[in-house]
Amino acid sequence: MPRKWQRHHQDRTGRLTHCLRRNLAVFNKYMRKKSLTDYLLTNQCSRDVKRSSEFCYLGSIVAENGDTSSKVNARIQKTRGSFSKLRRVWLSKSLRKDTKIRIFNACVKSVLLYGCEIWFVTNEIQRKIQTFVNRCLRYILRIWWPNIISNKDLWKVTGQEDIIVEIR
Repeated sequence: MPRKWQRHHQDRTGRLTHCLRRNLAVFNKYMRKKSLTDYLLTNQCSRDVKRSSEFCYLGSIVAENGDTSSKVNARIQKTRGSFSKLRRVWLSKSLRKDTKIRIFNACVKSVLLYGCEIWFVTNEIQRKIQTFVNRCLRYILRIWWPNIISNKDLWKVTGQEDIIVEIR
């Protein structure tokens, strides 16, 4: 190795060693206090960690305050996409109603309720989800305005139940 390269390599190795020692010391200090979050938010090797009010992690939106409405809204948008991709199925006259409902439960409702175990379900969130499901069921059954059917009758015809029962 040329001398210039040796000096450069030694210099980088020295800086890396110094950074590792410093981080190990900071990590040990915070672990004694049992606060891993504080450790993760500290200045690591002269790089600032930016704090965000919300971010996407493993397909789910994590909010700083624990609010789940953004998660639910994102989940409804994803479900709306999967529902619209099956438009030909919903408008098909060759498929029976019960077959369409089974497809809806398997391909649409499963997308909607993915990860619902961790949601904090308020009345507003429950209403949003139930409204979306009812709208989809009415589309499948071709019940458009001015035809009127109550939600209870809709659930009875399709064999569905209130969405809060499925979430809990």
